[in-house]
Amino acid sequence: MLQNGNQAMSDQTSKNGHFIISHYPNDDSPTDIGFTSSLNSSERVPEDQYQLKSDIEAFIVTLSDVYTKEGDEFKNYYQRAYYLAKLGLEGDHVDISLANRTLDQLRGEIVVSAGASIRNRLLTTYGFRAFIFCVIITIAAFILDKNPISSAPKMPFFLLMLSGSMVGSWLSLGVRTRSFSFDELRMHIRDQNGPTIRLAFTGVLTLVAGLLMHIGALNISIGTLDSTKIASDHLIALSFGILLGFSEKALVTTLTEKTKNMIS
Repeated sequence: MLQNGNQAMSDQTSKNGHFIISHYPNDDSPTDIGFTSSLNSSERVPEDQYQLKSDIEAFIVTLSDVYTKEGDEFKNYYQRAYYLAKLGLEGDHVDISLANRTLDQLRGEIVVSAGASIRNRLLTTYGFRAFIFCVIITIAAFILDKNPISSAPKMPFFLLMLSGSMVGSWLSLGVRTRSFSFDELRMHIRDQNGPTIRLAFTGVLTLVAGLLMHIGALNISIGTLDSTKIASDHLIALSFGILLGFSEKALVTTLTEKTKNMIS
């Protein structure tokens, strides 16, 4: 058994690499890794090497988003990725397993190193937009409460629910991003319009739930909070808005099931 295991390990590390690895665009100030196939046009790159190449390319893209290309952090991680690319893809004796483990280690280091600052930046951006929307909506609710519209006397209560959902949505984001993967770093960095779209989605979803509560199609009771009172108590309306914004995913599931039951 030991002999077979050693033989398998030997086969793994003695496999030929099928790429020529180079600095790109030049050796003096590289920002990417060049992968040139060393195979003939009739040959195919082994699947494990092709996957490692794709993973390294994705790593470099995320690395470029996380750190400035002129910074020491980028250069450090870039060089380590460059050498692991050579380890797993170039030469007569590549070790793909070790290259993959090293790549996973680099991903983990970057999450630990930059994850907190990216999360803080995301929460700050999301929180600022949520705060602006919350203030505007609350002012509108206050004005309508003092000067009610005869055709829509309950509007201030729904606006307070909408305002509360902005707060709940931000709190939900804070809980959900306590930890995230390496692949999510790029998504959080590049998704500039994500906070606004998510806040808008949460707000509309909360209003729909509020209307269903008002007509009795959806009933929620949490302790002394009763959804039947959202259009008669400002504090209850605000509280339900926060709760619905915080539990957005559960709300989507609940509304979907309610809709199916109403239609069927």
